[in-house]
Amino acid sequence: MQRRALLLMTWLSALLALAPAPASAQPAGPQLAPASTATLAVRGVQGTAKGAPVKGDVIELHLFQGNQIAHRFDAVLDDNGLAMFNAIPLATPLRPLVRIMHAGVVYQEVGPLLEPTKPTASMDVAVYDTKLDKPAWEIALRSLMAWPDAQQVSVSEILVVESPADYTWLGGDLDERDQRTTVSVSLPTGARDVNLDEGFHGWCCTKFDGSLLEIQMPLMPGRAAFRYSYKLPVNAGSTELEVAGPVLTRVVEFQVPETVADVRTHAVTAAGMKADDQGALRVFESENQPPNERCGVVLAGLISELPPMAPAHQPNLGMRIGAGVGLALVLAVLLYVLFARKPKPRRT
Repeated sequence: MQRRALLLMTWLSALLALAPAPASAQPAGPQLAPASTATLAVRGVQGTAKGAPVKGDVIELHLFQGNQIAHRFDAVLDDNGLAMFNAIPLATPLRPLVRIMHAGVVYQEVGPLLEPTKPTASMDVAVYDTKLDKPAWEIALRSLMAWPDAQQVSVSEILVVESPADYTWLGGDLDERDQRTTVSVSLPTGARDVNLDEGFHGWCCTKFDGSLLEIQMPLMPGRAAFRYSYKLPVNAGSTELEVAGPVLTRVVEFQVPETVADVRTHAVTAAGMKADDQGALRVFESENQPPNERCGVVLAGLISELPPMAPAHQPNLGMRIGAGVGLALVLAVLLYVLFARKPKPRRT
C-alpha cells in the first residue's frame, strides 16, 4: 500500500516537471498616459423628409463639469453637416451639450462623456425644417397633483405633448404680441399665481389669460414635457379641479391626498393609490378624453378661507367730543363727593 502511494506521488511529480511553466503576465501593449485634451465630432442630421441640406448652421458646444459650464466653443457646420472640436482642455471629465440653430429653431442634444481615458467621441443632432401646417398633435399625459390647506389648494401639473410630424410646427396665427401659439390647455377655474417650473423659455414665450395657458414655442417632432404649478381658492369649503384640452388627451389623472375624504368626480374613475413623500394619494383618471370636454374632481369638506374682519366702527369727531365732555362731568361729580368738606355739627 505504501509502495503504491509512493509510485503515485513519483508519477505526479514527473507530470508537473514536464508541464510548461506559466508565462509571466506581460502588458499587451504600451500603456498610454491619460489625455490632456479631447476631440468631439458633431454632425447635424436632417430629420424632415426631402428637407434642405444641413450646412452652414451655427453650432454651440457647452462643456459641463458637474453642474457648471467649464468651456464653450462656437462653430459652423461645413457642407457635409460636420463640425470638429479639437484640443478641448480635459483636466477632468466633461459632459457636452450641443445646440444647433437650424431654420430659426434651436435643437440640442447631450453627448457622451469625455474623459482623459476616452478623449475622443462623436454625436449626431437631429434638426428639422419648419412649417405652419398644424400637425395632429396630442396630449399624451396630463397629471395633476393637489395639496389643500386651510386657505388654498396648491396644484402641480405635468403636461406631455406629442407630435407625429417630421417637421417643426411654428404655431397658429400671430397674436397681439406677434407670437404664435402651439400648445394650449385650460386651467381650473380661479387659478392664480401660475409658475413655470420646467420645459419653458419663460413668460416671453408663454401667456395666461386667467383660464387658458398658451405655450408659444415651436413644437418639434416627438414628445415634449412641461411642468407648472398654481394656486386655487377654497370657496364654501370646496375646490373644483377640472380641466380640458383642445386635442385628444390620452391619459389625464388627478392625485389628491388620502386625507381628503370627500372627493366628487366628473368624467373620471378611481384608479388606485400612489405613494408620495408627503403621504398616500388617491388617483382618479380618464383615458382618451375628447377635445374641449372637461373632466376632474371636486375636493369638498375643506376649510374655507376666512373673510377679512370688518374694521371696527369709528365714531365721528362730534361723538368723540360729546363723550369726552360727559366723562369729564362724571369725574367732576365723583371728585366733589369724595373730597368736599362736610359741615361740623353744632354744640347744644
